[in-house]
Amino acid sequence: MVCEISEAIAVLIALVERAIEAGASEMEVEYKDGWEEIYAVGSGIGVGIARLDATSAAARALRKELYAIPKEGQIVQACGCAYRLQVCVYESFGEDAFRVAMKRS
Repeated sequence: MVCEISEAIAVLIALVERAIEAGASEMEVEYKDGWEEIYAVGSGIGVGIARLDATSAAARALRKELYAIPKEGQIVQACGCAYRLQVCVYESFGEDAFRVAMKRS
């Protein structure tokens, strides 16, 4: 049986994998000047890992998936391991921003 994943979760997993490979324990997604800027955050330091046009299908899919993750979190497979993602939505300069905690399950 073939199990296809949605574009939204595929975008999220690709970004989570980049953040994990950068040694991060969290990821932040913030809107700035027409772009969704994604940072890998670890030990108080953030490193840019992606920048998506905010009107693109990938950016819309990412926001949709981040809003859909329940408070108790969601398990995803990334870098060959299971990770629990927990999302905190907060306001940054009048726009919703996201902090995604990534904990190995």
